Amino acid sequence: ADIQVDMKYLSKYPNAPFGEKEFREALPQKKVLGYLSEFGIESLDLLPPLQKFAASGKNLYFADKDPHFDVTGHAKTGEILYKKLRALNWL
Repeated sequence: ADIQVDMKYLSKYPNAPFGEKEFREALPQKKVLGYLSEFGIESLDLLPPLQKFAASGKNLYFADKDPHFDVTGHAKTGEILYKKLRALNWL
């Protein structure tokens, strides 16, 4: 979710049970990854590289009120996926 990538999006979810502590500890992500692991579902955690990218001041989304990636967000996600597939020798 956009709020997990960049805290500036918190204002668009005024009633969400998600705040600075959950952001710092990546709690939603940990729950999802734990659930996937419990059922033996492989996954690629995009959160750390997307957070690093957003922290560099680059915008990943169309607008503050829009959770969809813009061109930069899609390009960064594609780059991360490509590197992972190359590392697995799938490409």
